[in-house]
Amino acid sequence: MVYTMNNNIFLKDEKGEKQALNFIWDLYDKAEQGDVDVTFVKLLQLALEHIEKAETFPLGKNEIYNTTLTLEENGINKKIDLIKPLLNSPVCELRMDWYPEYCFRAIFFPYKHEGENYYCFTKAFFKKGRYNPTDLFRDQAKQIYTRFLMKQQIFPSN
Repeated sequence: MVYTMNNNIFLKDEKGEKQALNFIWDLYDKAEQGDVDVTFVKLLQLALEHIEKAETFPLGKNEIYNTTLTLEENGINKKIDLIKPLLNSPVCELRMDWYPEYCFRAIFFPYKHEGENYYCFTKAFFKKGRYNPTDLFRDQAKQIYTRFLMKQQIFPSN
């Protein structure tokens, strides 16, 4: 059994939806239908598992955190810049680039609650061409983080 040091949770957005989680589940569905590269989705799953099992918390706090993800069944060792801190710290992005059409980003912030470590995901998307909502999603995540700190919003322990 592998001990999980950290917890990934997906927070509801302004519409009351867990947009990041729904986006990722949609990728799984599209991979099963052949619309998204299955290897990319498997690497994304490894990335999420990697940050849960990491002994350091938080990853990527002050600098880009890079690692190598290994997908043994395909013989793939992919070195990636997995986490990048964004300008409005403590918000970061989980990054998975796989060909130009798969520049996946998931916006999150690390948070400690009742002695537990959490990576709180708020939004997920693909960067495509000029479409890059990173700054908007970063600012939204920062607002949620601030509300948790000021106890204006209750932390949703899943």
